[in-house]
Amino acid sequence: MLRCRTLWLAGCLCAIIASSAVSQETIRWAPNLPAALTMASKQNQLVLVHFWAPGCGPCMALERNVFSRPEVAQALARDFVAVKINAEAMPDTARKYKVDRWPMDVVVTPAGYPLHSMVSPQDPNEYMQTLYRVAAQRRPGER
Repeated sequence: MLRCRTLWLAGCLCAIIASSAVSQETIRWAPNLPAALTMASKQNQLVLVHFWAPGCGPCMALERNVFSRPEVAQALARDFVAVKINAEAMPDTARKYKVDRWPMDVVVTPAGYPLHSMVSPQDPNEYMQTLYRVAAQRRPGER
């Protein structure tokens, strides 16, 4: 019986450690666009503005298939401050960045100047490669 409890406790401990390691690999979304711009300025990073909408099927698929991947979180953290914007709740911001469908991503400088926009790729590798390409082409300190 003691052996069963020991094994059970060891299993629980492993599960806790594994879940904390996974949670460290999630995307850290800024709470809003002004905060993202400020953070990007301080960290010399670009801002990834992700536009989505609650009833959007492709948006939910992107959450499951792309944003849940640790490697995507790592790729974003390296060069970007990420922020999500509900395009339906903030139509003025969506219009400002010429967002006419979603999911859509706009990469901006810390000053808010748009550099690149794209309909969000549903493939994690394509998503990361696009971000790498944009970041390599333009760093925030260059403008």
